[in-house]
Amino acid sequence: MESIFSALSYLTSILATSSISQQVRLLDLSCIQENLNRRLRNLSSGMIRFIETLILLHTKHSFVLLDEPFLGLSPIFIEQISAHIEHVRHRKGILIADHNFRQVMDVSDRLYLLKDSHLIDVSTQEDLVFEGYIKEID
Repeated sequence: MESIFSALSYLTSILATSSISQQVRLLDLSCIQENLNRRLRNLSSGMIRFIETLILLHTKHSFVLLDEPFLGLSPIFIEQISAHIEHVRHRKGILIADHNFRQVMDVSDRLYLLKDSHLIDVSTQEDLVFEGYIKEID
């Protein structure tokens, strides 16, 4: 695949997005528009990760698992991914595994810390300090 457009077309057909309008909405994003004709190998890993995450968020499936969706993204892309999570969260379950707890706390209804093979309910940064995940609160 040479361009973002061909990659988006291919991935959205495999992942069965909910409708053509979802694809169009992704294609209308300025960050994608600006790069539509660029070769994938010329894109940054952050841009590729951003596009992958957008596609996953807009599939028709009831649940999506995002593994470190904020890793390697610029602050503007983190904001955009967070906005897309907010947009789709009412119609699908989203499981996020990420070390960047600040961004995850901002977009989550429930938080759990996996520690020593146990899930621990987390509601505040104080809980993360208590469990030894972070040293102090910012």
